[in-house]
Amino acid sequence: MNIKRNTKQHILALLAIGGLVVLPYQTIAQTPPVSPADNSFNRTADPNQAGTGCVNNPTACAEINAQIAENQQKLDTLNQQKSQYQQQIDQAQGEISTIQSQLNDISNEIALTEVNIQQSQTQIDSLQLQVKSLQLSIDEKNAQIEQGKGNLADMIRELDANSRTSTLSLVLQNNSFNEFFSVAQAQAQLGDSLNASITTIKQAKNDLVSKQQDVADLESQKQADQAQLKVQEQSAQQQADYKQQLLGDSKKSASQYQQLLSESVDESNQVNAAIDQLQVNLSQVLSGAAIAEAQQPSPKGFIWPISPGATGILINAYFHEPGYSNHQGIDLDADQGTPVLAAASGYAYRVSEPTSDPHQLSVFAIQHGGNIATLYLHLTAFAPSIKTGDYVVAGQVIGYSGGIRGTSGVGWCGSNWCSTGAHLHFQVNAGADLSKLQSSGHSALGYPVKPLSYLPSGSIANPSMTNPVPDPVND
Repeated sequence: MNIKRNTKQHILALLAIGGLVVLPYQTIAQTPPVSPADNSFNRTADPNQAGTGCVNNPTACAEINAQIAENQQKLDTLNQQKSQYQQQIDQAQGEISTIQSQLNDISNEIALTEVNIQQSQTQIDSLQLQVKSLQLSIDEKNAQIEQGKGNLADMIRELDANSRTSTLSLVLQNNSFNEFFSVAQAQAQLGDSLNASITTIKQAKNDLVSKQQDVADLESQKQADQAQLKVQEQSAQQQADYKQQLLGDSKKSASQYQQLLSESVDESNQVNAAIDQLQVNLSQVLSGAAIAEAQQPSPKGFIWPISPGATGILINAYFHEPGYSNHQGIDLDADQGTPVLAAASGYAYRVSEPTSDPHQLSVFAIQHGGNIATLYLHLTAFAPSIKTGDYVVAGQVIGYSGGIRGTSGVGWCGSNWCSTGAHLHFQVNAGADLSKLQSSGHSALGYPVKPLSYLPSGSIANPSMTNPVPDPVND
């Protein structure tokens, strides 16, 4: 597909040294750089795991295999944690059952104590009624005693008066013997009544003392029973409170272990997903290695970033082509969504992501040895499995081409779209150190050089249009 060349002059504004005015620095700085010298990317490959692809790409395979082994170790550790957490959950649940049973026993004990208290209260109520009855009896006896005292006093006075009268006087005072006999008999009965009243009063006093002692004993027993039941109730309640606290602690522990178990399961799922993705990455590495071998890399170790196919590579615009304002790469004809390949092995940098806003230019970059970097522009999507700092191999799919105006990753150059048709803008920069993107900004991208000096020869579909412009670095 032909590209309107007047739009290519805007690419200079995007990638010129010290002047990337369209690509915001904040976008670059958000991606943490990973140094190619980082030891995490230089593990030794396992020659027994990946076949021919790993023989040709030991660094990539070693990195992926090491990550798979590391994740598998994490998975084993998580499985052990899951087993431990499950055991602790079972133990906590067993404690909960035991404590709950003990709480039921204590509840029954408290209920029994409450019944005893109610029974004791009923007995106390009965005792109180008996005390009231005794008190009434005591009051009655006191009344009888007071009455008896009055009768006794009258009798004593009458006897005293009779004692002062002689028998002869009594005989003379009465008209007949019968009257005298009746008076004498009355005096005898008065003496008997006096003796009976004295006996009754003594008995009433004895009964009063006995009943008062009974009342005191009942009060003492009531107080003792109430105190004992109170102690039993307090003891049972204290045990219940303690067991309730233990039950709460056990339930809390079980809940915490359940949360830890859930987190371990989630983490295990994530690690499993990571292992699956790493295996996909390994497959992509091997697939990329096969593609690179099929293309026959250039003497400098580079391949075309899109598959040449049966007809070869069609170049729509060359490096520094006349009619362009300092065009800094080459435009390769590619349908929208064509897989874009890493031109050489190196460390990936997602410099500017393709987004739903087509005005943002997408830039994917790879740091190679010798401070060489390759840049891939207008991609409509990046390979989701590749993160900044990942090691990619030549031929590995890194994204998918775009370029149709208004679509993701095209970019806006001043007053117009940066592209008018589907293609891949491919660029080679020298003097690049992408690990310094965050600290040095756009200068870390280096400066553009002639891409055809790095790519294989003989695959161009339109060789008559070979770029005549010399490259001061490579020519």
